[in-house]
Amino acid sequence: IDERFPHPQLMPADPVMRARARLYLYNFEKDLFNHIKDIESGEDERVERARKVIRDNLTQLVPIFSKQNYLMGDEYSMLDVAITPLLWRLGHYGIELPNQAAP
Repeated sequence: IDERFPHPQLMPADPVMRARARLYLYNFEKDLFNHIKDIESGEDERVERARKVIRDNLTQLVPIFSKQNYLMGDEYSMLDVAITPLLWRLGHYGIELPNQAAP
């Protein structure tokens, strides 16, 4: 996206930070998004297990948001673009975050 639409830049210009962002995106896919298919399967045991995994993994991100407005700092980035749809649909998926995750 950044090559086609360079402003605002969604990936960091610094190669180390860009690699860190790609690692976060990979981990989002592995630790969060892969479990959505289990929630949508409708099988009670798989649904509850997936909800717990997603809830626990999102709760681990709370310290980041307590220090800064966005995942990579003060500006909206590709990481925020990737995770926003999941956060928006938490209610739809029946995932309730603990009180410690409140802003």
